[in-house]
Amino acid sequence: WEGEVSIPEAYSEGVLALNSISLTPVSRFIAPWVPFALEQGRFGMEGRYRINWNDTLDYGISEGQASLSGLSLRPQDNHTLTDTSLAMDSLEVSGISLDGATQQVDIASVAVNGIQIEGWSEGERVSLVEMLVPALQASSGEPPIDEEEVSAESPWSLSLARATVRESGVSWRSEYT
Repeated sequence: WEGEVSIPEAYSEGVLALNSISLTPVSRFIAPWVPFALEQGRFGMEGRYRINWNDTLDYGISEGQASLSGLSLRPQDNHTLTDTSLAMDSLEVSGISLDGATQQVDIASVAVNGIQIEGWSEGERVSLVEMLVPALQASSGEPPIDEEEVSAESPWSLSLARATVRESGVSWRSEYT
């Protein structure tokens, strides 16, 4: 981190960088809540930030970039979800800018290299979805979320200028193959 923080003026700005952070410790923490095992992976990010909390909260990110490398996910339950995995050599997101006041995120490029997906579908079941999405818990007594209300309250927009996928593959089986 390199930057400035002023408590009296209620702001901070600077550059934050995290390089090649191992995701293995994170996998042990999230294991009780997710159906997948994060076998390996590394995360990195860098960008300029600004935040002002004086009168109203105002924040932004510029010149941002983020990366994942050497990612490998498998189901925690290999017996129920056989032949299911996701591995990726790298994911690079560059040219990230975020403006809290206008609720806009702009991304110049997303590049995926070497993603390998293995899975299957049988009837209503899709193994990859079961591996990646935690099962919904029994109702907590809270009313369901009204998606129309959320979208009316959250007018964030995202623009992506370029996306590429290289040297990747899918191995899939279903009742049709």
